Amino acid sequence: MTSKYKFLFALLVIVFAFNSYGIIVRHDVAPGEYEIRGSDLPAVFFLERRGIRRVCAATVIHERWAITAAHCVNETTLGNTIKNGRRFAVEVGNQAREIDAVLMHPEITDTANPEVDLALLRFRQTSSIPRPIPPYDQFNENGEVVTLVGWGYFGLGTTGRQFDDGTKRRAQNRISEANFRLRFIFDDPREANGDSLPLEGMLALGDRGGPRIDFRWQ
Repeated sequence: MTSKYKFLFALLVIVFAFNSYGIIVRHDVAPGEYEIRGSDLPAVFFLERRGIRRVCAATVIHERWAITAAHCVNETTLGNTIKNGRRFAVEVGNQAREIDAVLMHPEITDTANPEVDLALLRFRQTSSIPRPIPPYDQFNENGEVVTLVGWGYFGLGTTGRQFDDGTKRRAQNRISEANFRLRFIFDDPREANGDSLPLEGMLALGDRGGPRIDFRWQ
């Protein structure tokens, strides 16, 4: 692996914590407020469709590169497709694209349980659409409000996850701890002195690999 890719991987470790799943939302906010169109946040795309479910997310970070969770490479047919010398088809920003290479993080020694759960996906051709979401390269994430995106299980904060309907949703949360991984807490809106956001949300089962987006990038 070239020094360029090693640097890029090191940069991404700082930015993303990839144990990402679906969305758990506030019980006192209409569920539709969290739903977004497929064309919203087009740089975030799913890797595979199984019935109505969307399995594993990835994010375009460069005109020819996307990032996802390393374990998603084997949890979908992506890994075997690339291993067999074929291209893996995805839909990104309403256009068909093909992934022709996967670069796992160089510190991964066990692909079944990767210590650094990151992988880069290379598109066969470059495209400026959708506009990439650049990796965050600072060290001041603690206390920042970020947007979580996923297609996985939906649920309420009072009852937990309920169903997986393949709907794209986004929620907000505040980073409560930023070390090797980012930590989030679901702030209960029923608490008088709580710090719950208008679209407070948390991650649930079903959509690994999605991003935490700091909208200062816009």
